[in-house]
Amino acid sequence: MPVNVFVADDSDVIRKAIRRFLEGRPEVLIIGEAANCPETIAQVNQLLPDVIVLDLNMVDFHNPAIGFNKRLAGAKIVAITLGIDDVASALAESIGVDKLIDKGDLVAELVPAILELASTKTA
Repeated sequence: MPVNVFVADDSDVIRKAIRRFLEGRPEVLIIGEAANCPETIAQVNQLLPDVIVLDLNMVDFHNPAIGFNKRLAGAKIVAITLGIDDVASALAESIGVDKLIDKGDLVAELVPAILELASTKTA
């Protein structure tokens, strides 16, 4: 049974590239995508993915009024960012990201991270 994945990134180019990359993997099923946090929250709560691939630096992500919560539908979160530094690591930790990946390492690390997190997901 494939892992249900939701992709959230405010860059159409990155979001579509991740979709194309993952669509060829039989162990992964893209069930939705969003370009901003409110859309992400609404769709994730409806679609109930196993794993969310989330751009850590989405423009509206840092607005506390958005109310982003790691426990969205019980999904595990793989956050992606361009360059992992102390600020990115602290932000990821503050929202309970399960795995943080540099966008430059997506080809090598994304699918293994998704599969690892899906195997540890609790209902």
